[in-house]
Amino acid sequence: MPAMAKVVEVHKDQGFAVISAGKDKQLTSGMKFDVRRGDGLVGRVIVGETIEAAESVVDIDSTVALPGVSIEAGDELILPIRK
Repeated sequence: MPAMAKVVEVHKDQGFAVISAGKDKQLTSGMKFDVRRGDGLVGRVIVGETIEAAESVVDIDSTVALPGVSIEAGDELILPIRK
């Protein structure tokens, strides 16, 4: 599955990240994306209210996080495989 965007920076202590897509990719608040690293999924993010032309702020969905794994800069966003 092709990547929709990449994680640019992560603020783990505040529970959000910045991604490399925004209005240019028709992102809207509330959209969900799975986050992958290599061939594996590492979490899920939800697009927040801050959507710029080519960047957006996403909330890290802690209910989908894998134990011992955290989202990092460079990880890729893909459309969710599961709902």
